[in-house]
Amino acid sequence: MKLWMSEEIQADVADRYMEVRKALEAEINRLLTGVFVEEKADEWAFIAIVLEEGGPDYREIVKRSSRGKVLEFRLKISHDAFSVASPSERMRLIFKALHRSVELMQKVGVTAETRRSLRGVLCDAQKNLGVESAWSDELGETSTETNTGKMQRQQKTAVARTGTQIIKLYKRDAEKDVFYYWEAWNSPKEVTVHWGIVGEEGSTNKLGLTPHETPFSIIEREAAPFRAKGYQELPDDKLSQVVIQYPIVEMGTPEDLDKRYEVEHLMNQRLGWTGLGHCDGGDIGSGTMNVFCFVVDTDKATQCITEELRAHDLLNGARVLLFSEEGEQQLLFPVESLEHRQ
Repeated sequence: MKLWMSEEIQADVADRYMEVRKALEAEINRLLTGVFVEEKADEWAFIAIVLEEGGPDYREIVKRSSRGKVLEFRLKISHDAFSVASPSERMRLIFKALHRSVELMQKVGVTAETRRSLRGVLCDAQKNLGVESAWSDELGETSTETNTGKMQRQQKTAVARTGTQIIKLYKRDAEKDVFYYWEAWNSPKEVTVHWGIVGEEGSTNKLGLTPHETPFSIIEREAAPFRAKGYQELPDDKLSQVVIQYPIVEMGTPEDLDKRYEVEHLMNQRLGWTGLGHCDGGDIGSGTMNVFCFVVDTDKATQCITEELRAHDLLNGARVLLFSEEGEQQLLFPVESLEHRQ
């Protein structure tokens, strides 16, 4: 299972939320590696609603996808409390909402054993990040784990502490005008290696884990020949920000929000599997809805984005914009005709 986080948030606290969210999400996903989940759920989707009183009233939602693989929770966090909180207290407020989402999993058929395991992951993440407990004192709950259950959870999280490693390398062949990517990541039972030409899905190979090698050592071993050929990580400042934008009425509707989350999920999958980049959430309000993507090739990314949106009937009304570091915008889609420009 993987935790996927997004937010519907007031602009005045957006940056502060993102600062703590990234560290929190990375640590929880590191600990989730190796944790056994009885249900066939692949994704724990948590969308925080942090809006001022009197603003758009987005309702809280608890649901499971039609195929049962995504558990979705849209839960409120007090804007007033979050806006005046310290960084550690902001984390604590988010953890409190995440703990609440775990308890609400009972409504969508998640067993008590799985909820205990996930609660254990959250508690371990809080401890590792130096955040005071947001579970027992805030929610007024106490753990009912037996000694045997606690031992089993500790064994599972011991596996999780090996962590998840993700490496993504790139190389540009100027002579052939080709941009290559190579990436690898580990899961509880295997290492996945994925490589190809940027903009194409490429090839995938799965390597089983052995008692004699850690996932990290396998990934580094597989990466070594590519590093020797000149493949290397790209720093963040080498990525371009591309924004998918839709017009909405004022602050939008719950249906608009559903659409935004669908687009975010599609972009994470499509841009990731083609080596083009990733989606970094979105925002909504004041007449527009935006989904933010960071990519290595704007032309190929624009083509990929528009193809994916068209395939899911989401292209109507969409604009794709390139944002510079100075905040300047360039329209990538739809392309204006020469006649229109004149």
